[in-house]
Amino acid sequence: MFGIYDEDTGEEPRCHICESTENCDHIVAIIATTFGRCRGGALYGRDREFFSLIEDVFEKIFRAGSEPEFDDLALNVLWKETEFIEDGENILVDLISGGWPFLISLLEEEGAIQPVTTIIDSGPPGYSSAMAYLYDDHPSATVDAAKKTLMANLATAAAP
Repeated sequence: MFGIYDEDTGEEPRCHICESTENCDHIVAIIATTFGRCRGGALYGRDREFFSLIEDVFEKIFRAGSEPEFDDLALNVLWKETEFIEDGENILVDLISGGWPFLISLLEEEGAIQPVTTIIDSGPPGYSSAMAYLYDDHPSATVDAAKKTLMANLATAAAP
């Protein structure tokens, strides 16, 4: 089977609010989790905002040589899963393994609902991806609330 489909039913993903299989107004995010790319929804074009906030705070803490303790358990886990690559003056903060699952859970905490199913985008070999579809009645407000929550949670660690 080619295209995007629910692995359990073989059908296209369906919005749990309006039952649409099209890009409806309830999509918070469509994320290709295998490749770590947002492909649609209110988060589309804004995912870098989230990752930049995390990277900036994590880099400051890493440079200070301290071990943070965030109030948000998920941020503590993300910190431990993050790889820091030093290249002279530059530090690459690699959130690939944990960044997308963290962002998805953050959106879910703000009310986004991800259907309990496995959605696949089957393409040619090497291009297939597991997909995450998140829905809510007010997708833009959900993304805004998640960003606000992230900023508050990042501020709970003592940054240098």
